[in-house]
Amino acid sequence: MEISQRASRSIARRSLLLVLGAAVVAWLLFVAGVYVDMLPRGAADAYATDAESRSPEFSRYFMFAAVAVLGLGSLIALRRTSGLRARGAQSALVRPVQLFAGGTLIVAASISASICMVLFFDGFLGGSGAASPLTQTVDLYVPIVLHTALVVTLVLAGFVFVPRGGPVPTATPATVAPSAQELAQSPHSEALQHSTPVQHSTPLPHSPESLQAQRSAARGFAVPLVTASAALIAGLIVADLTGSATQVWLWTLVLAVIGGGIVAGTISAARALAQQSHSQRPRGAAVGAKNLNFVLSIVLVGSAAILALGYGSSAVNALTSSPWLSVGVFESGPGNGVDGEPLTWTASGGDLELGTSITVTMQPADIELDTVAVGRDGWGDISGTLPAEDEPGDYVIEAHALTEDGRELKASASFGRNADGVFMSGESADAYVTAPALVSPISAHWVFSDLLPAGLLLLIAAAVTGLSITARARERQAVPSVS
Repeated sequence: MEISQRASRSIARRSLLLVLGAAVVAWLLFVAGVYVDMLPRGAADAYATDAESRSPEFSRYFMFAAVAVLGLGSLIALRRTSGLRARGAQSALVRPVQLFAGGTLIVAASISASICMVLFFDGFLGGSGAASPLTQTVDLYVPIVLHTALVVTLVLAGFVFVPRGGPVPTATPATVAPSAQELAQSPHSEALQHSTPVQHSTPLPHSPESLQAQRSAARGFAVPLVTASAALIAGLIVADLTGSATQVWLWTLVLAVIGGGIVAGTISAARALAQQSHSQRPRGAAVGAKNLNFVLSIVLVGSAAILALGYGSSAVNALTSSPWLSVGVFESGPGNGVDGEPLTWTASGGDLELGTSITVTMQPADIELDTVAVGRDGWGDISGTLPAEDEPGDYVIEAHALTEDGRELKASASFGRNADGVFMSGESADAYVTAPALVSPISAHWVFSDLLPAGLLLLIAAAVTGLSITARARERQAVPSVS
């Protein structure tokens, strides 16, 4: 049933106002989020890294609310104008409002998807593992789930399950098989007997084939988005539990899950197009799902290839070590030792022998100040304080460590105190020492922990490329070209 031009223009105007009003409300929510985020988080809390002092960032929920208002307002306007066009609206305002609402919806969905990636990298690279599990959940996991649900809702409701119309296709007399009575009465009965009825070129809007193709297109959109969100959350959880020791394996897991979702989405999109193979022009939802998975596959393959090259180079460089050791002494405060201010010493080293320690001593009394074990990555660092009540004289802080081939490294820094207890810096030519670079032999541990993950990343890129191209090739075979 067609709708009058006046009524359709009125609905189109209200839809346009809805999108503009949603944009204004979204801006207000964004500003409110920035303001609210400042209230409970002072300067000390903003830079806090320990789990006790860091509070949740509630501004992220204001950002989600802003994007949700913009996206849902655009969605309602898009569905209204799409319904008007399906009912044969004659107003010239309907189509521009529909395009504007659709474009705004795409912007909102893109912002929401971008926020998911920003949250992931903030948690993965921003050192969020120091936060408590509750803060981590409120700051990262829940916002990622909310934004993913919003993107899926906007895409499916805006571009897949949309009001569709147009008159039900009917056959013309030239394409309908004649009845027995027509055959008997027609002077061209012999010719009519050999006529072949022509099939409809477009399926019915609510036919089982159309609904099945619609569901396949929906899976083509939803599967890669949901699997990507699940992979990001799983990656953050693993990163919180294991730290940076399994970073390369974490990337391998995340990209493998996302790649599987992209391949599944590509297959669903190809199936949706194949289910519409008898139509002259496949619906835009199936084509959109195919294009979305194509773009995602390019992004994933490019990312996996870059990571494979980077981690492969790092794996080779891991065979080479350049041991070093440093030590230093400096004043802890502005008192220059007069008011009893202690002195701070530090020592650190890299590419040292695993299982050994960095030992710090003070000469000439040969007093051991402290020791620290070398970590799994061959690095170690330690610091401490010296009392300001030391006797006047010259002192030396020494740090001792062992390289991977058993050579000893010794770094030293001298200082002194005069009769008034004032700190005086001495010679520090040996405060930073190095040893000749070493090339370690290839071992099974190196192959498994360093080289294999880089190879798997390249394999993921190749697998996603091959499977996606194969699925798209099946779709091209199923959908005949139209001249």
